[in-house]
Amino acid sequence: MTDTARAQDLEIITPQQKETYERDGYLVLPGLIHGGWLGRLREASDHFVEQSRALTRSDAVLDLEPDHTAENPRLRRLTSPVDHHPTFEEFSLRGPVADLAIDLLGSPARYHHSKLNYKWSAGGCPPPPTGRKAATPPSSTRPICSRIGPCP
Repeated sequence: MTDTARAQDLEIITPQQKETYERDGYLVLPGLIHGGWLGRLREASDHFVEQSRALTRSDAVLDLEPDHTAENPRLRRLTSPVDHHPTFEEFSLRGPVADLAIDLLGSPARYHHSKLNYKWSAGGCPPPPTGRKAATPPSSTRPICSRIGPCP
């Protein structure tokens, strides 16, 4: 593939950014997730916080912290958000994250699974371990990090 064809195939990043990712194992992409998406994602997340108020223990979808109450909901994790809310599905499968995955990994790319861990400002419990180690690029020992939201 020529550099020109490669540049035309990229939707989100430039050829230089792809080279940086391949060399360093990470990218910083300020503004990738715009305010409209962030608002929709917060609203979808808030839906599950509100839903958790009716629970007294974790279920197959919502993992609750031990001190969770209806008055002070404390979610630890939402399992498979893509399966439980259309906003998470659209964001992950057809939104900017999907375009970025194709740019970085090539097509076709396969979606595997998702989870949403909650980090409360007043502390809280860490999620239970999943038994998995951080993913690493094929030719690197550096962990891949991702952050959704505005960069500082």
